[in-house]
Amino acid sequence: AVGAEASRHYLVADDPKAFAASVLRCLDDADQARSMTAAARQFVEDHFEWDAIGAKLDGLVTKVVS
Repeated sequence: AVGAEASRHYLVADDPKAFAASVLRCLDDADQARSMTAAARQFVEDHFEWDAIGAKLDGLVTKVVS
């Protein structure tokens, strides 16, 4: 699991029609689109930038070596 939250970091639906409706709602609501974009970007930066990956790897190596 990646840890991202549905409807906060990405759109999700049970079928193609519902997903299309979610996309259209997002396109019609600029505030929702900006909010989701900012939250998703922050999530990726916090969990997948090199600094974050390096810190996780450092912690893992330290745990294994200890």
